[in-house]
Amino acid sequence: MMQSTSEGCMNIAELANQLRREKIFINSERQLLQNLNEEVEKSALELLQTAWICSMQRQNLTNLITTRCEAESIVACQRASLLETTTFVDVYKVLKYKEATALGELLGWLRDSPHLVALSLMLGE
Repeated sequence: MMQSTSEGCMNIAELANQLRREKIFINSERQLLQNLNEEVEKSALELLQTAWICSMQRQNLTNLITTRCEAESIVACQRASLLETTTFVDVYKVLKYKEATALGELLGWLRDSPHLVALSLMLGE
């Protein structure tokens, strides 16, 4: 049996409507995923900044505990105050691309060559 032309057109129209709804749903889900990814990236950045501040505070506290000097306690309090008011700035907002790249390479070299850094500091004294 052959379907009538009107039934075939209805099926095509229904299929077109279903495809439109699915496209709208997919676009909505894609936008939702993009928003969630942006939120995750923002939260990860905040977590990284908080972790850095926490490690600096821990180091400050350790220094304060190991040195029982009155002057050191004042300096430690000043450091703690500065850490509380720390603001982070994206490097690309301050430096040009080439400068940021060169700085990154320098920091990587310093990290990979601690013996040369120690030697430089020793010679600088």
